[in-house]
Amino acid sequence: MRTPLNQLLANTGLPLQSTDPEAPFAQNYYCTAVRSAAR
Repeated sequence: MRTPLNQLLANTGLPLQSTDPEAPFAQNYYCTAVRSAAR
């Protein structure tokens, strides 16, 4: 099962994150990716 973060990374061709989606790094990475995609 893919998390929204892993789905996003898969869509952008980036490696999947094995960290917990609630982890600070993953959460920050996700927010950064969303902001970049929103531009």
